[in-house]
Amino acid sequence: MPHGRCQNSPDAEGILSPPGRAARPRRRIAPAAGARVDLPDATPLAREKHVPFTPFHMGPGILAKACLRGWFSLIVFGWAQIVMDIEPLLAMLGRAERLHGFTHTFACATLLAVFSAPTGRCLAGIGARILGFAGFRPIGWPAAFVGAFAGTYSHVALDAMIYADATPFAPFTDANPLLGLASARFVYRMCLLTGAIGAVACVAIWLYLAGRDVPPGAATL
Repeated sequence: MPHGRCQNSPDAEGILSPPGRAARPRRRIAPAAGARVDLPDATPLAREKHVPFTPFHMGPGILAKACLRGWFSLIVFGWAQIVMDIEPLLAMLGRAERLHGFTHTFACATLLAVFSAPTGRCLAGIGARILGFAGFRPIGWPAAFVGAFAGTYSHVALDAMIYADATPFAPFTDANPLLGLASARFVYRMCLLTGAIGAVACVAIWLYLAGRDVPPGAATL
């Protein structure tokens, strides 16, 4: 008996085909406008609903602190990360479809950096007094602004690489040329690696300064 498709055999839909008639190909139905489509895990939109709010941004800041020392405030850098992620947090609580809106643009990041520098510097001083850190040296203005701008700009750049709803260059354009430059896995691992290297370097510097009887306030955060 010759090999081939038998008559009255089920087609791709599981429906019997009439004798002498080829099976009809399965027709794909396009989703209705506005319908939500589940994407594969490898796509940016799918990654977006996995980890929209993370502390990974602190990794590069820790390394920057080890390199720049007194010219960089890690406290203000961290405060800038919190300020940046207020919008995604509120969007998550409100079950909004878009998590990374106008605050995740370089234009708004500039404004948030100007806000984060003085407020972060002030909060650091208040926290030091409450906790009784007598040797705490106030954060200098250059360090505060460097930490603030590094925090907001790096936050926008890293999120724009992996989140499809980010528009980093708005309001000038809604295009996101940074999307896909690096995978989410690479970004997370890079943040972890830089954080680990920076932490080791910071501890080594602190031990070195302690051995030379340098006042603790000289190594301000």
